[in-house]
Amino acid sequence: MRNLGTALRRIDAISEFAGMTARWAGLAMVAAMITEVVLRYIFNSPTVWAHPLCQILWSFYIVIGGSYVLRLNAHVGCDLIYRRFTPRKRAIIDLFTHLLFFIFIITILVHAVPFAWESLMRLEHYPGKWTPPKWPIKMMVPIGVSLLLLQGIAKYIRDLHMAFTGRELV
Repeated sequence: MRNLGTALRRIDAISEFAGMTARWAGLAMVAAMITEVVLRYIFNSPTVWAHPLCQILWSFYIVIGGSYVLRLNAHVGCDLIYRRFTPRKRAIIDLFTHLLFFIFIITILVHAVPFAWESLMRLEHYPGKWTPPKWPIKMMVPIGVSLLLLQGIAKYIRDLHMAFTGRELV
C-alpha cells in the first residue's frame, strides 16, 4: 500500500507541475494581450503576433492545466445533491461516472496521437504574416490528455479505496 501511495503522490506532483506551467502560460497570455492593447490603442501600432500567440498560449493553458484542475477536483460540476452524500457514497458514484471519463479521454487520445504526429511530420505552421510552428501545440494535446488520464487513474484508485474502506488514500 505504501508503494501505491508513493505512486499516487508522484502523479499528483506531475499534475502540480503541469498546473504551474499552465499558470505561467496564462500570465504570458495576459502580458501579450496587454502589450497588444497598449500598442494598438495608445501607439496606433498593432502587432501581427499577439493574437496568434494568445491562441497558442490559451490552448496550452487549457490542455496542460486539465490534470491540475482534476487534481484539485475543481472541474465544473452539478453538485446540489452530490455534496450532501458521505465521502464514501460520493466515491461510489465517482467510480461509475469515471468510466465515462475514461471512455471519453481514451477516445480523445486515440484520435489526438495521429493528429499530432501528422502535424509533426509535416512541421506544420500557422498561416499568416507571423507563422509560428503549429505542431508543438498539437503535440500538447496527447501530452495533456495523457496527464489527465494519469490523474484520472489516481482519482479512480483513491475512490476505490474510499468505497471499500471508507478511508482516504493520500
